[in-house]
Amino acid sequence: MLNAKLDYLIRFAPLQHEISSSMTFEPLNISGSGMMMMTTDELQVGNILEIMMVLQAYPAKILYLYGEVIRLEKTPNHPNINTVGIKFLGMNEEVRDEILKFEFKKHGERLLMRKKC
Repeated sequence: MLNAKLDYLIRFAPLQHEISSSMTFEPLNISGSGMMMMTTDELQVGNILEIMMVLQAYPAKILYLYGEVIRLEKTPNHPNINTVGIKFLGMNEEVRDEILKFEFKKHGERLLMRKKC
C-alpha cells in the first residue's frame, strides 16, 4: 500500500523543474534497493530520476524505475565522469525480485570466472 501511494505521489506531484533527457550510464552494481552507476551527466543529490533499464538476461527484461540520487562523487582519473548512488523509490516486489534474480545470476557468473582463472 505504501508503494502504491509513493507511485501516485511521484507520478502526480509537480516537480520543481522537470528535465527530460536521455542519458547513458554504466551500472557498477545493482541491488534490490538501488544501484551505483557512472555517468557524464550533471546530477545533483536529491534529483529524482525516471529510469528505463534493460536487464541483459534471457529473456531480456525492461524495467521502469524511479530513483533518488543519494550520493555523487567525482571518479578518480576521469574528471568528466561521476559515480552516482541511486536509491530506488516505490518499487514493487515483482520488480525487486527480477533485479535480485539478475544480480544473483551475474554474481554466480563472476564466481565461475574466478574459479576458471
